[in-house]
Formats: sequence, C-alpha cells, structure tokens
Amino acid sequence: MSPPAPVLTPAKFVPPPEKEPEAVVAQPVVVEQRRWALTALLMVIGSAGAARAATRRS
Repeated sequence: MSPPAPVLTPAKFVPPPEKEPEAVVAQPVVVEQRRWALTALLMVIGSAGAARAATRRS
C-alpha cells in the first residue's frame, strides 16, 4: 500500500514588514510643558496663599 498523496495547502500571505516611522524626539516639548504646568501650579498655590493671608489680616 502506498502512502497517501500530500495535500497542498495554500501558503499564508505574509505582508512585507512595513518600515516603522522614525520617532520624533519629543523630549524638549515634554520638558517645556512640565515647566509651564509647574509654573501654573505654583501661581495658583501662591495666589491662594496670598488671598488666605489677606482675609486673615482684614
């Protein structure tokens, strides 16, 4: 008895790997945004403290 004939299966389509877009260095933007956020936070805290001090004195 002969072995069964091999069954041909269609090859899976593998798309070619796409080139990944080059990463843009966003570090300076993040640092600047962090600096502005810290500045805004300090101004809010400072103005709240000034308002509180003004209400205590009057």
